[in-house]
Amino acid sequence: MAINRLDSSDYFNQLKGTTINAFFTDGKIDKMRSKGNAANIYYAQDDYKKFIGVNKSSADIIDVLFDDGKPQRVLFLRGLEGTTYPMRQINHEELKLRGFKWQQAQRPKSKFDILSN
Repeated sequence: MAINRLDSSDYFNQLKGTTINAFFTDGKIDKMRSKGNAANIYYAQDDYKKFIGVNKSSADIIDVLFDDGKPQRVLFLRGLEGTTYPMRQINHEELKLRGFKWQQAQRPKSKFDILSN
């Protein structure tokens, strides 16, 4: 499972699958591919970074494309099932994929935290 917290909000983009591969270019994440029972929760934002809706979907393969380390586009390959909800019509606390655990206390705060472990 891959989880991305959206800035200082309590919203989380989530990607889950039997396998997840991440692809990097010049040390920055460029793409993630989830295969096998792939599921996704993605918070869509407009050009002004305002939330416009949340998509909950599943497919055989889900690709997430990144720009400057932030998810920009989600592609679904074969067997897409999903719904996009307006922000006001969904309980965001219940919008978590099975197995979701944020574990803020265990997250590294800097590069140095990673290097010291």
